[in-house]
Amino acid sequence: MRIRIARRALFSLMLLALGGFFGGFVGGLLGAGGGIIITLALSRLLPRDESGRRAVFACSLSVTLPLSLLTLVRYAISGELSLSLPSSSDPLSFAPVLIGAIFGGALGGFLLGKLRSRLLGRIFALLCAVSGLIMML
Repeated sequence: MRIRIARRALFSLMLLALGGFFGGFVGGLLGAGGGIIITLALSRLLPRDESGRRAVFACSLSVTLPLSLLTLVRYAISGELSLSLPSSSDPLSFAPVLIGAIFGGALGGFLLGKLRSRLLGRIFALLCAVSGLIMML
């Protein structure tokens, strides 16, 4: 019995590592999307009760933060990211997006503890579907 549990735990760890690898690969390649893969991997391996579903989203966020930082550094080093305030010659910049993301992240983190996990899953699925459709058009 103990051997079965150990094998199952080892298999789960290997699947998590593989999901992390593919999430990192996609995040590094595309600059986004790694969190989707990590969320899918975690949702298949963690318990599907209320606390397990919440843990999926929380863990996915904690894993994608370092991944996003690495991708950010890569884009900044290659000169593909403007770290200055917007100007007429460079309307896109990092600062306004960061400020909005901080406030949005705080609100999202607050709501994570308030909304039912089933609703969170549906919001996530809808966001993935809409994002995919927009990218294809």
